[in-house]
Amino acid sequence: MQILVIEDDKRISDFLIKGLEENGHLVTLCKDAETVLDEFLTIQFDLIICDIMLPKMDGI
Repeated sequence: MQILVIEDDKRISDFLIKGLEENGHLVTLCKDAETVLDEFLTIQFDLIICDIMLPKMDGI
């Protein structure tokens, strides 16, 4: 599964990515919503895990 994790807290993103990769998933990390809109909209992800409280633009 191709998963996008949008999370600005390193501790949380490290935990999520470790668990997901250990279960065989391909994970892309993005630290803010602006970068997702600029760079990752062309990639088709199976799942997006998004923090709601992101800097500048919220995850909603």
